[in-house]
Amino acid sequence: PEGIALERRLTVEVCWLSATPARAGQRVLVKHQSRRVSAQIVAITKRLDVVTGTTNPTDVLQQNDLGTVELVLGDPILATTYLTDRSLGSVLLIDPSEADTVGAGMIVGPGQEPAHAID
Repeated sequence: PEGIALERRLTVEVCWLSATPARAGQRVLVKHQSRRVSAQIVAITKRLDVVTGTTNPTDVLQQNDLGTVELVLGDPILATTYLTDRSLGSVLLIDPSEADTVGAGMIVGPGQEPAHAID
């Protein structure tokens, strides 16, 4: 399909599954297809209010929240948006120390360039 590219930055709509909140700077493993790559959540930009259907700016996601995160990957992955291809457009986020799945997400686009350097 068109739109498939090697990506190191992703914008992902995610359902946060962990009791530990998601925060910018957090390290995760991204499981995409059969690969696992290290990544960092560089920004959490919005949270969906499921009652009203509106999105609100936020910098944290609690358990069962739906929101949008910006990821920077340690290695590029061959990806596209979820709307283009469900298989290449979906990811799991895994806690690297516990190996627990902490989030499930749909890629909505390439990530944004950061306003500052990433550690």
